[in-house]
Amino acid sequence: MPAIVDNRMQFVRWSPGEVMERDSAGIPMPKSGHPVSPDCILVPCVGLTANGQRLGYGAGWYDRTLNEYPQALTIGVLAQAFMVKNISAQSHDVALNAYVTEEGIFPCRELPASWHFASSK
Repeated sequence: MPAIVDNRMQFVRWSPGEVMERDSAGIPMPKSGHPVSPDCILVPCVGLTANGQRLGYGAGWYDRTLNEYPQALTIGVLAQAFMVKNISAQSHDVALNAYVTEEGIFPCRELPASWHFASSK
């Protein structure tokens, strides 16, 4: 799960029932805080294009963090109504691999052969 530590987003191991504390952004995180390198990152989106360009919430946490985990499969999470035709990407933006809405999960670009999922697209 994501956690803000030393003004940086990182990912920490979480298990049900684990004792939680607030990170520096006030978001609950596991007290143990054991860092992990995720295989998959679920990314909240305000808007998204079919090719994976994302509009976030404006703080830049995911923009800065996704560059640190290039091996991770990135999946945008949003309602289908928030899909858009165009977003002006900036040099620091990282296109997502796929997205999930109430209508299913869809690839944004070619995925590594090791990643498989059924698409309703």
